[in-house]
Amino acid sequence: YTLNGFTNMSATGTGIIEGMLTSLAGQLTYTNGQFNLFAGAAQTPSLTITDENLLAPVTLSTRPNTGELYNTVKTAFIDSTNDFIATDGPVYQVSTFLTEDTPNGTTSDKPNFVKQMEVRLPFTTNHTTAQRIGRISLNQQRNTMGLSLLTDLTFMQLQPCDWVYVTNERLGFSQKV
Repeated sequence: YTLNGFTNMSATGTGIIEGMLTSLAGQLTYTNGQFNLFAGAAQTPSLTITDENLLAPVTLSTRPNTGELYNTVKTAFIDSTNDFIATDGPVYQVSTFLTEDTPNGTTSDKPNFVKQMEVRLPFTTNHTTAQRIGRISLNQQRNTMGLSLLTDLTFMQLQPCDWVYVTNERLGFSQKV
């Protein structure tokens, strides 16, 4: 990932940082007096939380299916090959998401319930990177489940945005990321 662009500092500091984070599909955390930057790339978990590590029951939260999920993404980026003019990237659609989102009983034999999200990338200047970040954004917003786990001190070394495996008999998870 690269961060390409400039700002005139008229925006808020938070706005500038959020714009910069779009260039790497990233997140910024502050832990133990340090800022940590996480790129939107997959991590390989190094720890596994099992039933033996739990000090309290697992809390599972799901986002309600309120029609807020998208199945198509379009990016808007600053095109370096077109004199740095804002350009729309190619539309990317996931057919599996489209099929899941099309209501049952639709008379057409083809899924047709397109819900498109737009991702603005003010510090991205290349269409390939814009497409990759769009795909990451589309996949991330489809993750609708969250777990809250109270564990023993073994996992004190973790920080926000770290990935772990979870093995839980009640939920039927085996090495779930």
